[in-house]
Amino acid sequence: DKAVLYNNLGSAYLKQNNHEKALAAYEKARALQETNDSDKKSADLGTTYSNIGSCHFELDQIDEALKAFQKTQEIFKANFPSIH
Repeated sequence: DKAVLYNNLGSAYLKQNNHEKALAAYEKARALQETNDSDKKSADLGTTYSNIGSCHFELDQIDEALKAFQKTQEIFKANFPSIH
């Protein structure tokens, strides 16, 4: 799955502290996941949004980080209602 590959690529960039490239890779993963009906509400999409939020935070883009983390929470609440 291409989305998984882009998430893995983003994680590799993140470990190298290359937040711009990590963000670009995570955004590609998000775009792929959001075009796939089965992925639109999946926990994997929530994880991708969390990764995006982390990149925005590291880039001092706090408003964008907050939006991404809120989307993460929304998706996780839908997938795991009993633990939220």
